[in-house]
Amino acid sequence: MSVCNEIIEYFGRYPTKPLMGLYTQEHDEIFFVSSGDKEGHAPFEVGVFELGQSMIDFLYDPAYERVVGALLASADYVKRILDAPDDVDRWAPFYHLLQATQGQFFYFYLVQEIVTAYKNKMCRPDGTPYPTDYFCEIGRSYQCLRARVQDVLGACFEETAKNGATAIERYIEKFTKDTLSYADVSGELIPAKPYKEGEPMTYKMVEVLHPKMPEDIGNFLFFQYLKENILLKRCENCQKYFVATGRSNVKYCDRVVNEKGKTCRQIIPAITFRENKKYSPAEKVFNRAYKTLYSRMSVGKLSKDLFKEWSKEARQKRDDCTAGKITLEDFERWLVDGD
Repeated sequence: MSVCNEIIEYFGRYPTKPLMGLYTQEHDEIFFVSSGDKEGHAPFEVGVFELGQSMIDFLYDPAYERVVGALLASADYVKRILDAPDDVDRWAPFYHLLQATQGQFFYFYLVQEIVTAYKNKMCRPDGTPYPTDYFCEIGRSYQCLRARVQDVLGACFEETAKNGATAIERYIEKFTKDTLSYADVSGELIPAKPYKEGEPMTYKMVEVLHPKMPEDIGNFLFFQYLKENILLKRCENCQKYFVATGRSNVKYCDRVVNEKGKTCRQIIPAITFRENKKYSPAEKVFNRAYKTLYSRMSVGKLSKDLFKEWSKEARQKRDDCTAGKITLEDFERWLVDGD
């Protein structure tokens, strides 16, 4: 299939009016994307995060540079499209941008405005044209949001910065002149459960934000975080933020940090155990004895088989000593006398 046909098919699968929304409920923040082509605006994708988590994920999202870089470089592409909006080949850069953002973080669903622009020949649904720097503006808003996230999270929600104050008290102190403004908030019915074709929909009433720009997302969520006085900590292993509300004694996050899928919270106890074991009295006397016998084996004064047999038994005795099953004195005596 040619790139031209791929683009036509790709855009053809999208609704004419994709609608992104988010709301908070208890200690969760919920994102959804609904289609204006489906009766009742049934969500076709939903993401649920612990309150505070989506902002952290956005801060560390690996797709950020690629997506925002493409948006900031889009002005020339828009000008070419405006010259010949029916020339599908001219849409290839936007097509590849969307391909790159598919399956990425929910904050990037605002990029779907590109799809709406395509379906409306670079015009808004009301017929007014998009400015040529429209997508650059979205990119700049992502940049502003990220900088704002770095400032506000550290100043208002991080455990060490709060120093006994509430998040709101810290915000008033640090950002006295700032207001948290966001557009298009409405009380509305949203599906109470995931949409399944052929099943009747049930609804609930919530206050929903339909963001126009990425900064709307940040301002809306910051206000919710301030009200709930959420607590963030920095992981003592990876140094990245994690939500700590209700578990203030936790030092490590659940972020996957190695190729085996292990998290900081899983790997650190094992590392600590190895380090403690490394410097234990039993380990020290074992190492001295091991070096002595290894030297004797190397010069032919001890056979390899006897050394292996001794090494196996000595490691077991060392572990028993570390576990408190035998005393250090008994272990040292065994290393010297062999019984």
